[in-house]
Amino acid sequence: MSNLKLLLFAVLLAWGNFAPASLLPSGEHCVAYRAKKTLFLVNSVYVVGRSCEVAVQVIPELDNRYRVEMSFPITSLKSGEVKRDQDVADLLKSKEESEMVFVTDSLTQKEWQELAKKGQFTLKGLLKFGGNSYPLTSEVTTSEGSRGLEFEGVARTTFKDLHL
Repeated sequence: MSNLKLLLFAVLLAWGNFAPASLLPSGEHCVAYRAKKTLFLVNSVYVVGRSCEVAVQVIPELDNRYRVEMSFPITSLKSGEVKRDQDVADLLKSKEESEMVFVTDSLTQKEWQELAKKGQFTLKGLLKFGGNSYPLTSEVTTSEGSRGLEFEGVARTTFKDLHL
C-alpha cells in the first residue's frame, strides 16, 4: 500500500455542480465545502470554505486489508469571513470533537490497486464529527501527479443528511 501516495482528497459538504479542482490547489492535502447561501430571499451565492491542514494515513487491518483515514481540524476551514467560519465550526460541533474525519471502507491492497488503475471509482466510508458518524459516498478520480498518484474525491450531501 505504501506505493500509493494520497496527495489530494476533497470532501464537499453541500450540493453543487462544479469542478472540485477549482476549489483546491493541485498536489496538496486539502478539503473544501461549498454551500448555497440565499441573500435577501432572492439572490443565491455559493460560499466556499477550505482547509489544507489535512492528515491522511493508510491504516492496516486484519486479513491484509487497509482503510484510509483523512482528518482535519474543523476550525481550520476558512471562507474569508471570520463570523461565517465560527458559525460553521459551531454547526459542526467543533467544541465536542475538534476534528472532522473521513474513514473509507477497508479494502485489500489488490482492490485498492485495481481501483487506482480505473481512473474513476466510487468510494464508501463514514464521515465523523460532533460525536456522530454518517455514511458518505465519494466519487474519486485518480491521476498521476508530480509526486505520485493523486486521489481527488467529491462527496455530495445535504445538511439534512448530516443532521445539521
